[in-house]
Amino acid sequence: MMKHFISLFFLFCTSLIHAESKVDSLKRIINESNNDSLKIEVLNQLSIHYEFSSDLENAAKYHNQRVLLLQKSPNPKGLGDIYNYIGRQHYYKQVYDSAIFYFEKSAGYFEKANFKKGIISARNNIAAIYSELGDYKKSIRQHHKLAALNTGKNMDRSLLASSYSNLGYCYMETSHNDSALFYFTMAAKLNKLTSDFASLASNYYNLATINTNLKFYDKAFYFLEEIKKNQLPLKTNLENLILCLKSTIYRNLKKSDSLFKYVLLAKQKCRASNDNLTLLSVISNEAAYYQELKNYGLAENCLKEGLRLSEEIGSQPFVARYSSEMGGFYSSQNKNNEAISYFEKALKIEKENGNSTPIINILKGLATAHSKLGNFEMSTKLLDSLIRYTETINSLSIFKATKELEEQYLSEKKDAQIKLQEKDIEEKKKQNQRQQYALWLGALVIAIMTLLAYLAFKNYQKSKKQNLIIEQQKSVVEEKQKEIIASIKYAKRIQQSLLPTKAYLDKKIKPN
Repeated sequence: MMKHFISLFFLFCTSLIHAESKVDSLKRIINESNNDSLKIEVLNQLSIHYEFSSDLENAAKYHNQRVLLLQKSPNPKGLGDIYNYIGRQHYYKQVYDSAIFYFEKSAGYFEKANFKKGIISARNNIAAIYSELGDYKKSIRQHHKLAALNTGKNMDRSLLASSYSNLGYCYMETSHNDSALFYFTMAAKLNKLTSDFASLASNYYNLATINTNLKFYDKAFYFLEEIKKNQLPLKTNLENLILCLKSTIYRNLKKSDSLFKYVLLAKQKCRASNDNLTLLSVISNEAAYYQELKNYGLAENCLKEGLRLSEEIGSQPFVARYSSEMGGFYSSQNKNNEAISYFEKALKIEKENGNSTPIINILKGLATAHSKLGNFEMSTKLLDSLIRYTETINSLSIFKATKELEEQYLSEKKDAQIKLQEKDIEEKKKQNQRQQYALWLGALVIAIMTLLAYLAFKNYQKSKKQNLIIEQQKSVVEEKQKEIIASIKYAKRIQQSLLPTKAYLDKKIKPN
């Protein structure tokens, strides 16, 4: 054990020394280099290093130096980087409206620079904020934009799998189970292709969760079995979540032996790993099952344990949830004063958090408990309050829906303009390509014609030369022929001069 600790400590120290030496090298480049572009990149690396080291003072210092350099020669990519950094600072401070504003500006500048990696980074940050705020519709829109960006030859499959997984989560949270199943399945397929087995395990768990919500328990068990069969690595508390999910399935199937087996296992694992949030879900499962068995004593103990643990870890959502469940439990036992006390506690927390659905259910529970006690006036007031609240929620929902439609229209309009610009750019590129092809074709035709003309000229010269040779040869032949004829004539004259004439022969040779 001690050897293992010493090795780990040595590795940690080595990594620290390596990190420090890298930082020193970067600082040396800033002091020695005269290249502003290089300095801007180095300052960016240093600000990110200190940001991840939680040294925000140094991160801001190097970031500001970078801004000053960028202001000398502003460019869309540089401005996109600046606004992305400012957005992150607001995000860390949980000033989400400002963070979204700066991330949107960052995405806009990255789009002008046609810097895909930057656009994806900015839009991913926006989607994460909307998801954290519970505004899943807007988060979904951002993730769809991210998925649309990540296409073509340079597609990043790991990043696309992450986008699909996030879309699946958002659809699951908004109860669009068919869409959630589709995107988690797509993400799992990409995880297999990229050998990202840890993410594959998470997506299988999500698929099992949705199938459990849909009461397709065989399918849920299939995905959980795939995780076990393939020995997929489990992220953080995924093993605990799987045990909790199995307890939920067995509770729904009313298989008490298996339920308690997994409840016990989940409790042990959660406590060992200090995973209190999953533990609270397991306790809630156990309490619900005891209530179904009408074992109210054990159910009450579980609810009290869950509420105590929620308060201990300071989880307000779980405090509200358990208080509401306690109120419902005591109301069903006609312990209406206790029910009212817990309902009021839950109502106060939910109003602070602005969660509309739980508030409506709590108001109903409070009205019922007061009615049972004969407090009809209070019950009527609560019902009136419930009606007004529901009307307000409906009005807000309509306003929100209208606002979302307006934002969607503007977003789609902006997307359409971007697509139109991209189309124009693409058309200009094609036109330029056509012009280039025409120029190349023209040049090729001219080259071929030149070559043909050259070959024709060479053939003409060759033919002319051959004709000249033939003429010369013909002239020689004619000369020879004249000479031969002259020779023959000369020989004939000689022969004629040597031979006697006919008259002479006739004179000398007399007939008999």
